[in-house]
Amino acid sequence: MRKKIFTMAVVSLVLLLTGCGTMMEPARKTVTLQSATPVEAYSDGNNYIGEGNLIVFDASNRSRHGDEYILLREIDNPENVRKVYLEREYNPWATWNLLWYGATYIIDYPTGGTGRLSKTNYSVPGFSRKKSSAEKDTEIEKLKSEIEKMKMKESIKQELEMERTKERVLKLEAS
Repeated sequence: MRKKIFTMAVVSLVLLLTGCGTMMEPARKTVTLQSATPVEAYSDGNNYIGEGNLIVFDASNRSRHGDEYILLREIDNPENVRKVYLEREYNPWATWNLLWYGATYIIDYPTGGTGRLSKTNYSVPGFSRKKSSAEKDTEIEKLKSEIEKMKMKESIKQELEMERTKERVLKLEAS
């Protein structure tokens, strides 16, 4: 009899001290990050998680337990950096604790069970790529040729205008 009472007391205590938000949501979720340009990814700016255009990793589903943002560093241009903040939402299971027996909310809050990831798929547009000196030289040459064409067009316009003016003068003198 004592053994049954003790077992029931232990089970009741365990149930009372486990928060629904902590128990009903997984501790980690798989997050997919797709980037238009190849990047190196770091969780919270310092934990390396992978590189490439498609990065899949397990992130903490708990709030306040790391994995708050992903730092992306472009592979071809390491100075080009972008942060992607992981979106979180309030975990409705934590509210159930307050409504049902309240005490377990004190378990959910420190364990991070009051929050959860709301989005697990992220798409990042292309980074602006740093141009090499050869690409810069090519672009400069293109711009110079465009300027020359514009100058040529302007001089042709001026010549046409001068011819039209001469024709009007000749018409006026003839009449």
